[in-house]
Order: sequence, then structure tokens, then C-alpha cells
Amino acid sequence: MEDVQNAKYSGIAFPPRKGSGYGFFKIATDEELIKNNIYTILHTRKGSMPGLYDFGSGVHDLLFEPINELTQGLIADEIIKAISTWEPRVTVAQIKAASIDNTRVFELVLRMKSTGQLFENTVTFDRNG
Repeated sequence: MEDVQNAKYSGIAFPPRKGSGYGFFKIATDEELIKNNIYTILHTRKGSMPGLYDFGSGVHDLLFEPINELTQGLIADEIIKAISTWEPRVTVAQIKAASIDNTRVFELVLRMKSTGQLFENTVTFDRNG
């Protein structure tokens, strides 16, 4: 059962699924909510959200560039910019980048602003679609 009483943030988990104990939908708290938001931010192309054209990130514009340190650095910068703009509850403490076949993998270390707690989140971008 989710520890909703001790959570700083809580809301319906995404994708919505059946929960236990607190109603029909699973309740997500703190880290899980933030990870879901970061996934949404980074996988939304800038300009694709009607009425909120600045929302998202420019990561998709860089996915088909050559896989090298420069491109990995540009993507990391785009990730930091998007998270700092759209997810005010965390800061990016560290990013490790890797490429595995046609997948770009970014291991993020995030710091929750309210508590200073560090947690990890892995974000992947598949170049095949």
C-alpha cells in the first residue's frame, strides 16, 4: 500500500491503473509522480502541445545526430533546461549518458528541493521510433 499520509506530493499514477486501499486508481507519491512528469516533459516535442507551445523538450531534434560526446552533451543540456523549466520540485544533480545500439540512455540523479533527498531516474530515447 502506498504511504500517502507521509508523502509531500500525491496524485493519480500514470498510466492510470487500479489501486489498493485508497480508491479505484493507484495513487502515486513523491518520486513516482516526479519521474512520470519528467518522462512526459522529455518525451513531448516542443511545439506539439496546443496552447502551450513551449512545453516539452528539444531532445527529439538531436536523436538522429551522430552519437558522440558533443551530441550527448547537447542532449544533456536540453534535459537539464527542460526539467528546470517544467519540474520545479527537483534539480538535476548529475547526468550519465550512454548509447546502446539505437537507444540513448540517460541516468539522471535528481535532488528533491523540499527535502534535499537524491533519487535516480533512467530516461531512454529509442531512435527507431
